[in-house]
Amino acid sequence: MLNIGIGELIVLVALVLIVVGPERLPQMMRSMGRMYGKVRRQSDELRRAFMAEADLIDASERRVALKERQRQIKEAKQQKQQAAGEKEDVSTQETEPDPEVSTTCDGDTEAAEQALAAIAARALPEGVVPREPSTPKESDSE
Repeated sequence: MLNIGIGELIVLVALVLIVVGPERLPQMMRSMGRMYGKVRRQSDELRRAFMAEADLIDASERRVALKERQRQIKEAKQQKQQAAGEKEDVSTQETEPDPEVSTTCDGDTEAAEQALAAIAARALPEGVVPREPSTPKESDSE
Protein backbone atom coordinates (compact mmCIF):
# COMPACT_ATOMS: atom_id res chain seq x y z
CA MET A 1 0.00 0.00 0.00
CA LEU A 2 2.55 2.60 1.08
CA ASN A 3 5.51 0.59 -0.18
CA ILE A 4 7.63 1.28 2.90
CA GLY A 5 10.45 -1.14 3.63
CA ILE A 6 11.69 -2.17 7.09
CA GLY A 7 14.69 0.18 6.92
CA GLU A 8 12.53 3.17 6.02
CA LEU A 9 10.11 2.31 8.84
CA ILE A 10 12.93 2.29 11.39
CA VAL A 11 14.11 5.71 10.18
CA LEU A 12 10.54 7.10 10.47
CA VAL A 13 10.10 5.77 14.02
CA ALA A 14 13.47 7.28 15.07
CA LEU A 15 12.55 10.62 13.50
CA VAL A 16 9.15 10.72 15.23
CA LEU A 17 10.79 9.81 18.55
CA ILE A 18 13.31 12.63 18.16
CA VAL A 19 10.77 15.26 17.05
CA VAL A 20 7.91 14.37 19.45
CA GLY A 21 9.86 13.00 22.35
CA PRO A 22 9.22 9.91 24.46
CA GLU A 23 6.86 11.74 26.88
CA ARG A 24 4.32 12.86 24.25
CA LEU A 25 4.61 9.83 21.96
CA PRO A 26 1.74 7.79 23.60
CA GLN A 27 -0.57 10.83 23.52
CA MET A 28 0.27 11.50 19.84
CA MET A 29 -0.33 7.84 18.91
CA ARG A 30 -3.71 7.94 20.71
CA SER A 31 -4.78 11.07 18.84
CA MET A 32 -3.62 9.58 15.52
CA GLY A 33 -5.67 6.46 16.28
CA ARG A 34 -8.76 8.60 16.97
CA MET A 35 -8.26 10.52 13.73
CA TYR A 36 -7.91 7.24 11.83
CA GLY A 37 -11.17 6.01 13.42
CA LYS A 38 -13.01 9.20 12.41
CA VAL A 39 -11.75 8.96 8.84
CA ARG A 40 -12.79 5.33 8.71
CA ARG A 41 -16.32 6.08 10.04
CA GLN A 42 -16.74 8.90 7.53
CA SER A 43 -15.71 6.67 4.65
CA ASP A 44 -18.11 3.95 5.83
CA GLU A 45 -20.92 6.50 6.07
CA LEU A 46 -20.16 7.76 2.57
CA ARG A 47 -20.12 4.19 1.24
CA ARG A 48 -23.49 3.49 2.91
CA ALA A 49 -24.97 6.66 1.38
CA PHE A 50 -23.84 5.61 -2.10
CA MET A 51 -25.23 2.11 -1.60
CA ALA A 52 -28.58 3.48 -0.36
CA GLU A 53 -28.84 5.74 -3.40
CA ALA A 54 -27.99 2.87 -5.73
CA ASP A 55 -30.64 0.72 -4.01
CA LEU A 56 -33.24 3.48 -4.49
CA ILE A 57 -32.45 3.71 -8.18
CA ASP A 58 -32.59 -0.07 -8.52
CA ALA A 59 -35.90 -0.21 -6.64
CA SER A 60 -37.46 2.43 -8.90
CA GLU A 61 -36.32 0.52 -11.99
CA ARG A 62 -37.81 -2.69 -10.60
CA ARG A 63 -41.06 -0.86 -9.78
CA VAL A 64 -41.35 0.40 -13.37
CA ALA A 65 -40.65 -3.11 -14.72
CA LEU A 66 -43.24 -4.60 -12.34
CA LYS A 67 -45.91 -2.11 -13.44
CA GLU A 68 -45.14 -2.92 -17.08
CA ARG A 69 -45.52 -6.65 -16.40
CA GLN A 70 -48.80 -6.05 -14.56
CA ARG A 71 -50.07 -4.04 -17.53
CA GLN A 72 -49.08 -6.83 -19.92
CA ILE A 73 -50.83 -9.42 -17.74
CA LYS A 74 -53.97 -7.28 -17.60
CA GLU A 75 -53.96 -6.91 -21.40
CA ALA A 76 -53.45 -10.66 -21.82
CA LYS A 77 -56.39 -11.36 -19.50
CA GLN A 78 -58.58 -8.95 -21.46
CA GLN A 79 -57.58 -10.60 -24.73
CA LYS A 80 -58.32 -14.01 -23.22
CA GLN A 81 -61.74 -12.83 -22.06
CA GLN A 82 -62.46 -11.39 -25.50
CA ALA A 83 -61.38 -14.65 -27.11
CA ALA A 84 -63.58 -16.58 -24.68
CA GLY A 85 -66.50 -14.32 -25.62
CA GLU A 86 -65.87 -14.97 -29.33
CA LYS A 87 -65.53 -18.68 -28.59
CA GLU A 88 -68.94 -18.69 -26.90
CA ASP A 89 -70.42 -16.91 -29.92
CA VAL A 90 -68.99 -19.57 -32.22
CA SER A 91 -70.08 -22.45 -29.98
CA THR A 92 -73.69 -21.22 -29.86
CA GLN A 93 -73.93 -21.39 -33.65
CA GLU A 94 -74.70 -24.74 -35.20
CA THR A 95 -71.63 -26.16 -36.87
CA GLU A 96 -71.10 -29.20 -38.98
CA PRO A 97 -68.59 -31.82 -37.80
CA ASP A 98 -65.07 -31.25 -38.98
CA PRO A 99 -64.04 -33.82 -41.56
CA GLU A 100 -60.41 -33.62 -40.33
CA VAL A 101 -61.42 -34.85 -36.88
CA SER A 102 -62.79 -38.36 -36.62
CA THR A 103 -65.66 -38.89 -34.20
CA THR A 104 -64.33 -42.17 -32.83
CA CYS A 105 -60.82 -43.03 -31.79
CA ASP A 106 -61.31 -46.70 -30.84
CA GLY A 107 -58.55 -46.66 -28.21
CA ASP A 108 -55.99 -45.03 -30.50
CA THR A 109 -54.36 -42.45 -28.23
CA GLU A 110 -52.35 -40.91 -31.04
CA ALA A 111 -55.50 -40.25 -33.05
CA ALA A 112 -57.17 -38.82 -29.94
CA GLU A 113 -54.27 -36.46 -29.37
CA GLN A 114 -54.42 -35.34 -33.00
CA ALA A 115 -58.14 -34.73 -32.69
CA LEU A 116 -57.66 -32.68 -29.53
CA ALA A 117 -54.86 -30.68 -31.17
CA ALA A 118 -57.10 -29.90 -34.15
CA ILE A 119 -59.91 -28.76 -31.86
CA ALA A 120 -57.52 -26.67 -29.77
CA ALA A 121 -56.05 -25.06 -32.89
CA ARG A 122 -59.49 -23.88 -33.94
CA ALA A 123 -60.43 -22.63 -30.47
CA LEU A 124 -57.24 -20.66 -29.70
CA PRO A 125 -56.84 -17.07 -30.85
CA GLU A 126 -54.31 -16.32 -33.53
CA GLY A 127 -50.70 -16.38 -32.31
CA VAL A 128 -51.39 -18.47 -29.17
CA VAL A 129 -49.49 -21.76 -29.03
CA PRO A 130 -51.21 -24.66 -27.26
CA ARG A 131 -49.41 -26.36 -24.37
CA GLU A 132 -48.24 -29.94 -24.58
CA PRO A 133 -50.60 -32.31 -22.78
CA SER A 134 -49.25 -33.38 -19.42
CA THR A 135 -48.91 -37.05 -18.64
CA PRO A 136 -50.00 -38.33 -15.22
CA LYS A 137 -47.08 -39.28 -12.98
CA GLU A 138 -46.97 -42.75 -11.54
CA SER A 139 -46.88 -42.89 -7.76
CA ASP A 140 -43.90 -44.51 -6.05
CA SER A 141 -46.10 -46.32 -3.53
CA GLU A 142 -45.21 -49.74 -4.92
